[in-house]
Amino acid sequence: MDQFIQLLFTGLTNGAIYALVALGFVLIYKSTEVINFAQGELLLVGAYLTFGLMADFGLAWPLGVLITLVLAAVLGVIIERLVLRPLIGEPIISVIMVTIGLSSLLRAFVSGIWGTAPRSFPAFIPSTTLRILGAAVPGDRFQFEREGYFVVDRDSRRDRLVFNRTVGLRDTWTSQSH
Repeated sequence: MDQFIQLLFTGLTNGAIYALVALGFVLIYKSTEVINFAQGELLLVGAYLTFGLMADFGLAWPLGVLITLVLAAVLGVIIERLVLRPLIGEPIISVIMVTIGLSSLLRAFVSGIWGTAPRSFPAFIPSTTLRILGAAVPGDRFQFEREGYFVVDRDSRRDRLVFNRTVGLRDTWTSQSH
């Protein structure tokens, strides 16, 4: 039952993230009738702006997010005015190709400033573990270990079920003591 509850919360939180991404695609498509392939990279720029403001400049989380929102809005207006507005009346395939190019440009921009090495976001969500019907539900949703795994139950000395975050549920049970 503990495993079911843990997987239920994981599925609900992942589903909520997918729903937000789908909502973004639908809103953009319904308002412009163009599939914007740069949507993910625009989110990437926002995430790295927040990261840079928090990690590099030491700003508090709320202030970093507020400044990021302003900078992201300015970036959106610049892209709309200089890149997308001149394409009004052009064939849809042209606009789609421009959004693909914009995607590559934004990815190169982020890679040029922050590099390609993975980075840890500064902690701003409580990391306390909640117990819900016997299942451990971390406050930040998952607790990652160095190997890239998250653990269902950190508190017990019994066998722990280990999930691989890139592959899914593993078939192995491990006996790791604290």
